[in-house]
Amino acid sequence: MHKSSASGPDSRKPAAGSTPPFFNPGLPFWGSRAEFNRDPLGFYLKGYLLNGGLFRTIQLGQTYHVLAGPEANEFVRRHSDLWDYALARAHFRENFSDRYLPQLNGTPHQGKRRRLSPAFEPATLMRHLPAMSGALERRIDGLGGAPTDLRAFARNVVTSMTSVAFMRSDLPPGVDDAIALFEHDLLRGASLGSLRRLWYARPSYRRNRDHVFAAIGKALAERPRPAEGGPPDLIALMLPDDGSDTPPPGPEEMVHDVAMFYLAGSDATSAIILWAMLFLARDPEWLAELRGELGAWDPARFTGLAEFPKLRATIMEVERLRPPFPTFGRAPSRDFEFGGYTVAKGTPIIHVISLCHFMEDVFSDPFRFRPARFIERPESARQLGLFGSGPHTCLGQPLARIQETLAIAHIAANYDVAFTERPSLEAKFEGVTTPLQASVQARLVRRRA
Repeated sequence: MHKSSASGPDSRKPAAGSTPPFFNPGLPFWGSRAEFNRDPLGFYLKGYLLNGGLFRTIQLGQTYHVLAGPEANEFVRRHSDLWDYALARAHFRENFSDRYLPQLNGTPHQGKRRRLSPAFEPATLMRHLPAMSGALERRIDGLGGAPTDLRAFARNVVTSMTSVAFMRSDLPPGVDDAIALFEHDLLRGASLGSLRRLWYARPSYRRNRDHVFAAIGKALAERPRPAEGGPPDLIALMLPDDGSDTPPPGPEEMVHDVAMFYLAGSDATSAIILWAMLFLARDPEWLAELRGELGAWDPARFTGLAEFPKLRATIMEVERLRPPFPTFGRAPSRDFEFGGYTVAKGTPIIHVISLCHFMEDVFSDPFRFRPARFIERPESARQLGLFGSGPHTCLGQPLARIQETLAIAHIAANYDVAFTERPSLEAKFEGVTTPLQASVQARLVRRRA
């Protein structure tokens, strides 16, 4: 992992010209994907320090323009109408349909988002805290104190919490693993550029994808009726349509909509939970402080993170140090200028939304796990690039934050994590920012009262 803590680009940046400079420390013509995978947190920081906020790189034979740094983040935020999501996220359309939310633009995006958003209001999600907490406890009890792969455990926990909130029941055994494989292969294909169609055409990939869709469709059709006086499941809140989302959603579209939140949680939310367990185990002093704040943690009485500043700081610091997706793919719908250069319509762009996480003048000692920074300066959380910004801000952000909170608080308050082998905190990119080890084996040992 890159350890530089320099604060900005080199003052010797080349003069502006028609073509941004190249940063390609990898193979000629093929590019630096392997270098990025080995150092996802530092790779683009090196390019930024050498070249400033706009430069070019090659990934798997495809040339990209890279937007990076605070000025780039502000530019993207202020020009939310500039980006063509259908072009940048064509891989979603190829695996779902042209009604899939992340690849919609303009009015269709607004209409669909308006229909889905009532299910993700924080007050609505809070009504499902008891059910999600129960799903978490059942997953832990199912371990029976035996060693487990924490990566798979975190994925399965998030899948179970999502299931009980969306459909009041869990998915059949094995489907959570199929969802994890689908998400991994989907993202792997997205990184392959024009080669992705060959990747997605593999029979094993298509069988697993269709299996996931079928399982979700069956669960939707058979989901239990709500208990008397209980909150409606999230599916019920996603179905009403005021006519702004046309045509109304059919069964296949509802399967795709629900799959979207399973997939996002399976990789991104679970990664934050996993990294939190790793960092807290390596920082016993902060873990003791966090446990002191949590006391007798009771999710039934949880009303928000404002009453738990150390828990909030822990979550923010893990999101800062290990953003699951350090970059976003973009494509401009028209020509634009940035940093003295002109970027043409349709140019493939890598937006390094998380670069500020590792800049000294934004976060001091940026590669150190120090949650207290978010207590000293709570407003610094606004610099985090995790869920996007503007009209395309991640719709599931409130759900992800609640699931992270429940899992991290419950495990920290009630369990010691006993690792089979001391885990590394180094990161690699494998669909998401993940530990170096293929498997992180540990037992969750119940703490004595």
